[in-house]
Amino acid sequence: MKNSDSLTENRFKAGDTAAIGHLYEATSDRLFRYGMKLLDNEDLVKDCIHDTFLKFLENRVEIPEDKSVLFYLFTILRNLIIDTIRRNEKVVHVVPLELPFHVEFEWNRDEDPSEEDMRERFEELVAVLSDRQKEAIYLRFYHDMSIDEISAILGITHQSVSNLMHRALEKIRAGMDVHTFLILFLSCC
Repeated sequence: MKNSDSLTENRFKAGDTAAIGHLYEATSDRLFRYGMKLLDNEDLVKDCIHDTFLKFLENRVEIPEDKSVLFYLFTILRNLIIDTIRRNEKVVHVVPLELPFHVEFEWNRDEDPSEEDMRERFEELVAVLSDRQKEAIYLRFYHDMSIDEISAILGITHQSVSNLMHRALEKIRAGMDVHTFLILFLSCC
């Protein structure tokens, strides 16, 4: 989160419920982008985001210093999306629902056009990753979530998250040199 977002989060953690409006403004775009990667329905995602904030306020507990509000919001949103999918499919899943995860890259258009082949190769490599691998990498690198937070959001063990990320990064690295990988990976999204 940006500095002003961190201040809002700190105010909310301190009990200032008026900060929820600022928190909504600071996080709703990130929540929307994440929700759209899980469910390709803007209206349902927006409904789930509103329900996320309602549920967050209803079940507000003391948020530990080492946990971000964003972590809790992502967790609630993901669970609400899973519930929505289950309701719409009228299927009860005993095991955790494997969600499709859609990754779209937004490249800096001012970059050197000669790098287009590298970017296309990177996208091809990411496309072969499992949905969970994509989601774990997205949460880790684009939202700076810890392995423990990703573990809680995905409902899998810490070791499983580490394994997912390791295998994903190995697949990508195997398809391109490390220097190119780092440049492209850090410049996308």
